[in-house]
Amino acid sequence: MARPATRPEQVMPWERWIDVDLELQTLVAYEGDVPVYATLISSGKKGSEEESFLTTPFVPEGWHGVNAHEGAPGSMVVIH
Repeated sequence: MARPATRPEQVMPWERWIDVDLELQTLVAYEGDVPVYATLISSGKKGSEEESFLTTPFVPEGWHGVNAHEGAPGSMVVIH
């Protein structure tokens, strides 16, 4: 189950943003403070001693701006 996330202060109350939780392997899409979509992910992060492989994440943790296409309003992605 995904944990509720707090909207980053850089994101306006009407903007869309995505929270990616690497520990729980979940992704939640928000419109402002309201979660509108949640799903499980497979980021490649090693989660236990039993897992025999680890893929290198190619996106570092932190804040990332995203544009759907040129001229579109941006969205924020938070990876932690």
